[in-house]
Amino acid sequence: MSYPNRFNKFGKLKWKYKYSNAAILVVGRIYEVAITDTEKDEYGPFPRVVIINDSPNDVIVYIDGYDDGNYAVNNAEHQFTLPADSTLFIDYDDAVLISNSIIVKNIGINNISIGDIKVFVQNYEKTGGLSW
Repeated sequence: MSYPNRFNKFGKLKWKYKYSNAAILVVGRIYEVAITDTEKDEYGPFPRVVIINDSPNDVIVYIDGYDDGNYAVNNAEHQFTLPADSTLFIDYDDAVLISNSIIVKNIGINNISIGDIKVFVQNYEKTGGLSW
């Protein structure tokens, strides 16, 4: 039996997941979304991401960069400033394929509470509105 709708256009099983910061995000510190190597290998790349900043602080979102150990992010393919209480949508049409990491840095003057940064990652096109 064939299941043609189970695979994305990269030939991988369709997959989506919700992440959120599980610890307080101190001013100047980063939150690296915990996409595992197994998830990256089995389901990546990820062309559809929604990042919700429910905090009173602005944050910077880095795509496919790495932390140098001192809360500075290097070699990011893309960088977005996300204002307080706002949402960033990255979709197929934006031509941004996340294959490695999503890092969020608190650039505000207050700490960010647990669960105030939400990241929805999906490896297939939307089919009429948000499907989270």
